Amino acid sequence: MNKRLIGGIATAFVAASTIVAGATMSGAATVGCQDSGAFQGYCGTQTNGLHLAMNVKQNVAKSGQPVIGYALSAAQNEDFIWLQQGNAPAGQKEAIYAPNGVPTSLCLSDPEQSGAATYQLRSCNGSMYQGFTYTDGEWINAKSGCAISSNTDGKSNLLEHADAGTDNDHTTWTFSSAAA
Repeated sequence: MNKRLIGGIATAFVAASTIVAGATMSGAATVGCQDSGAFQGYCGTQTNGLHLAMNVKQNVAKSGQPVIGYALSAAQNEDFIWLQQGNAPAGQKEAIYAPNGVPTSLCLSDPEQSGAATYQLRSCNGSMYQGFTYTDGEWINAKSGCAISSNTDGKSNLLEHADAGTDNDHTTWTFSSAAA
């Protein structure tokens, strides 16, 4: 193997490591996230002040599938990997659905163009519909400017829009380790 090829591989590895390191978050809730290799520290379960976890309805990983607030459990399907989004401003993340800590090609999206004020999975494409900034405990969508909110009964509630700055149990999210 020639030295130029080895140098190129090493440079690519360092660059990839830097991209991942720039988005550190912690508190993985499942064993799958705790053992997620390069994504360790970026993978976990988000819960709101009502102890509802971001989850995918019926645990079906497909484009258009609703993202819901569901009672936090020990299930391994509530994980998302939160990484810096491509060439977006610093701090703007995308959430890749990662059941059991295994990334899919699907991202949390706010498909405002559909007219629905709910969130769903869509193929990751780096759009503003998939960009979120964490501000005062709320995930604010880059396109709509709305915060992610979930209702109170702990049953398959669609995640909905809320005014940014609402700062209540419905809209305030953190990484959870309660289901570990």
